[in-house]
Order: sequence, then C-alpha cells, then structure tokens
Amino acid sequence: MGKTEILVATSLFATAAGDSFIVPAVPVTFGAIPATVYWIAVGVALLVSGLTRRIGQGQMLALGAILAGIGLALCGIAVGNPLLATMARATTGFGIGISMLAAQDAFLSFSGPDRTASATARYLGVYFAGMLMGSFLGGFLVGGFGFGTASESGALLCLAGALVAWRIGGAHHRDQPAETIPLTWRLGPAFPTFLMLAALPTRAVNGGFIYALPLLLTAQDRPPETIAAVAAVYPAVMLLCPVAGRKLDKRSSGASTLGQVLSAGALLLASAVAIASRDQATAIALAAAVLLAVGQIIAMPAQTSVALAAANRLPRPAALGIYRASERIGLAAGPALIGLLSGIHGLQWAVCDLAALSICAAALFTTIGLIGWQRQ
Repeated sequence: MGKTEILVATSLFATAAGDSFIVPAVPVTFGAIPATVYWIAVGVALLVSGLTRRIGQGQMLALGAILAGIGLALCGIAVGNPLLATMARATTGFGIGISMLAAQDAFLSFSGPDRTASATARYLGVYFAGMLMGSFLGGFLVGGFGFGTASESGALLCLAGALVAWRIGGAHHRDQPAETIPLTWRLGPAFPTFLMLAALPTRAVNGGFIYALPLLLTAQDRPPETIAAVAAVYPAVMLLCPVAGRKLDKRSSGASTLGQVLSAGALLLASAVAIASRDQATAIALAAAVLLAVGQIIAMPAQTSVALAAANRLPRPAALGIYRASERIGLAAGPALIGLLSGIHGLQWAVCDLAALSICAAALFTTIGLIGWQRQ
C-alpha cells in the first residue's frame, strides 16, 4: 500500500466503525422508519457518484465522513423525537454512501483496470473490519454508557476519518473522459441484464438471510446472545475478502455466478433451522452464516469487475454508483419478499423461494451469455 491508499483505508475504517457504533441499537431505539430511511439515503448518495469526478476522492471522503458524523451527533439527541431521528439517520446514510463510493473508486484508481476484483476485495476488507470493530465497541458503549454516548463517540470517530481524508487532497485518477452523451446511449443490454440477474438477486439473498435467520433462531428459542454471536460470524469471515480477491481478477464472470449460487445455498441451509432440533439449529445457522460469507466474498469483488466491464462506456464512478445503488435495492427487496411470501406459506418456504429465485436468475444470467459480452 502506498501512503495515499493507507490514508483512504484509514478514513474508510474510521467512518465505517463510527457508523456501526449504534447500528444494532437503531431499530430498538428509533423504530423501523429511521432504519429504512438510512438505507434509502445510502442508495441516493451512491447515485450522485458523478460528483467524485469534480471535487476529488479525498474531498468526497471527507464530506461523507463529516455528514455521517453530523448525523450520528443528531442521533444522540433524537431519542423520543421521530422526526429528528429520521433526519439524523438520513444524514448519516447519505454521508456513508458518499464515503463508500469515494473509497471504492479510490481503491480502484490505485490498482488499475486489470485488478478490479482484488481492489474491491481490499476495499471490502477495510470496510468490514471497521464495521466489525464498531459493532463490538458500540455494543459495549450502548450497554455501559447509553445510546447517546455511543452516538457521540461514533460522530467523533467519523470526524477523525474526515480529517484523515482531507490530507489526501483533490487529486484523483481519471480513467475515462467525462462524456456528456445521454446515459441511455451509453448502456447496452449487458449492464441492465447483469444488474437484474446477478447483482440484485445476490444482494436480495444477503438481505433476506440477515432478516430471516434471527427469526428462525428465535422460533427455536435460541437466546439473544446466541443470535448475536451467529450474526457476528458473517462480518468476521468477510475480513478474508482481500485474500480471496487476489484470485478473482481474471475469473470475474464465473466467480460472480459461483458466489451467487453459494449465497443462495446458504439461504437454503438456513431454512433447515426451522426443522432442526434446538442444538442442531445453532450449528446449522453458523454453517449457513459461514457459507453466505464465502459466497459474498466471491461474488462481491467479482461482480464489481463484471459491472465495470458491462458498463464500459460509463465513467467509472457513475457505473459504480448505479451498481451499488442496485445492491441496496436488492438488500431491501430480500426482506420484503420473504415477508410477503411468509404470509402465503410460512417463513421456511419463503426463504426457500428466495433462494430458488436467485439460483434461477444465475442460470438465466449464464445462459444469456453476458460473459461473452464483456470486454476482457
């Protein structure tokens, strides 16, 4: 890593950790609406990715961290005020979205176009390391000192990340000229096909898994401590992402499909929790969480590489923004689909339905031949 890459990684780590200080406590403290608004704001921020071409990655990282810090500071005084809580989570989410995209674009700049998957894997490793540390420290702060203290501590950490990012300056790598032709003229069929059949289903499975597994374990009378331990397995295994990413640069298309199928397999395995004994349920849940992480470790870096190849006529930040926003739609769609299908024939079969849909999408994606449309 060069000096600038270390600064980007440090800023991203601090911002992700600060944001994660209160994430587990937000649904309980604020309710569902502020938690949902947060993810909507992240998606909106990702879609304004063109700004990274104008003011530089360092300034964008700093701006995102500052907004996240302001939002977290507001969270500390928003308990009991639904409107302020919603505004605070929207501000935090918008800042996090800006930081995520600017950091990933920076990592890609450092590595060059032939190492997209490994660069994305390094970005994911830093992000999940920050998220994991923030979740652990935040749980301690919320339990020992209260939600307000955790919020303000997270805000300070985000502001520290902003100070680090400001040292990067305004320089950034321009891999393509900033064209002004209409967006629809630049997009062939490959990019939307990839989004619909690969990116969206893969992340829908991820979101559905995170939503359904605690419900399945709760139905088996597993205590909250056990559920929390199982939930921590996913980000912990995701720390291995940089190691796996080195192997994916020249195998992106096949790895994307493999990761998608493995993730769906993890969801199918999780459905077995519903019919297992109490002792077996925890072991099955742990195995499913590990399998999901392995699938996502393979899929997420590879799909970034496929996305940029499929949208090769778009400036990289714009392509990244559309792709990452579609991921957020998938993360939201997974729980929504499971909730809808659960009302029809129960949670276990709803989980199986979502997994089957993702596997079918992966098969169709391969059949259509997006692999052949890419520019290698």
